[in-house]
Formats: sequence, C-alpha cells, structure tokens
Amino acid sequence: MNSLINKDINALLCRTVEHLGTESFYPTLFSWLNADCPCDSQVVLYFAVDHRPQIVFDGTHPVEGDSLHRPYVNGAYLLSPLYQKFVQKKFGPYWHSDLAPEGFTYSEYYRQYYSLTNLNDEFNLLIPFDNGGINISCARTHAYEQFSDDEKDRYKQLFPFIASLCQQHHRQQQPSRFAEKLDSALSAFGRDILTERESEIMHLILKGHSSKSTAKILEISPGTVRIHRNNLYGKLGISSQSELFNLVLSALAETD
Repeated sequence: MNSLINKDINALLCRTVEHLGTESFYPTLFSWLNADCPCDSQVVLYFAVDHRPQIVFDGTHPVEGDSLHRPYVNGAYLLSPLYQKFVQKKFGPYWHSDLAPEGFTYSEYYRQYYSLTNLNDEFNLLIPFDNGGINISCARTHAYEQFSDDEKDRYKQLFPFIASLCQQHHRQQQPSRFAEKLDSALSAFGRDILTERESEIMHLILKGHSSKSTAKILEISPGTVRIHRNNLYGKLGISSQSELFNLVLSALAETD
C-alpha cells in the first residue's frame, strides 16, 4: 500500500515539474504537497519591498476570499510578522507559532484581520526571488488538526527543493508589479506630529506587540510605553488601538 501511495506522490511531483512556467504549476504543486500533508487553504504571494503584494495563486477556503484579501494587499500586510521577515531578508520555512509576537492574539491586526481567516495552523515558505520574494502559505482551518512535528520537519527538509522549483517557475513567469510605495507611506504616517519614539511605539503596536513586548524591544519600562501611547493617541485624535489600526489602514488604502 505504501509503495502505491509513494508512486502516486512521485507522479504528482513529475507533473509539477512538467508544468513549470505554466498556469498549472501551482495547482499541481499543491496537489503534490496535499497528497502528503493535507491543507484546505493555500495562497501564493509575490512580495516586493516597495510595492503591494500580488496574489499569484488563490486556493483559499470558501470562508476567506476577496473581503479578506483586499485589506491585506491594501496595507494590512505591512503589519504582518511574515512581511517583516521578508523586509529583513530572513527567508525560509515559518510556522505561525514562529512568527507571532508576544500579545499577538490581543492585537488589532489579529482581531481585525488574522482571526477572520478561520485558520487553525499555517506554515509559510518564504522564498527569495529577484529583488523580491515568493511566499507559499499552506494553512489548515479548524476542520483539521495543527501540523505535527513530523510534518514540520518534512517541510523544513523540502524547503530548498520547493524554493528551487518556484524560482525556476517565476523566471519564466515573473509576476507584474505595482507602483505604490506603501512602506514609505507607513513610515511617513504621523511623522509631522509624532515624536520619533511615539512613531516607534505606534509601529510596534500595529505589528501586534503588547506594552510589555514593546518595552523589552525598546529597552524602556511598560509604564513609559503607556505614556507615549497615550500621547500619540491624543495627537492623532483617537482613544484606542482599534481606532489606530483603522486610521492607518485607511490612510494606506488611499496611497497612490
């Protein structure tokens, strides 16, 4: 029985290689991956430092869709821990538990975006390509259990091979890019009224860090963080993290 299963998996891998450079590449790639490690939500994104992400392949679960993708590509991605890894050029395999900062589940990014995806677990293969990166997201909704240690080890081992396949594919079909420079817009947001320290704290809050986590990163006390946070809220005319999140994303969505 195992030999038959392995034969089928190898046949799917052969089909994946045969479809390099075609629109069938990612569907066959995910068929191969799912044969050994089932997932019910897959997305492939092309990242660039000064452009919005492009959705290269959308195989999300029906509970997701345009209502979730639109806010992500319009600016929410700038607040995502995975995108920060891309900016830092830290490519490789990542599980959700590797990426979420302390207090992530209490952040507005989690509450207003990530929690709506209905995901139970997720692994990302962040692959360098050209001056950007390709991210393969394979996720499980609550219809599945979280990934096992064996499954995680397998995809760590497979990462170099999958990365090579995707790089070859995109050399033949490089995604189109966008003109918007939203990273600069995020850096500039509130610059005319916020101090440098207030801006630092605002960016950490938006990325999901708690007061304790922010204090540790900036090497100041949590009480000092709260003082700066209250000051920046006052300057922006808001009173909560939720209002800050919506204010920033609204500004980013209007960036040309």
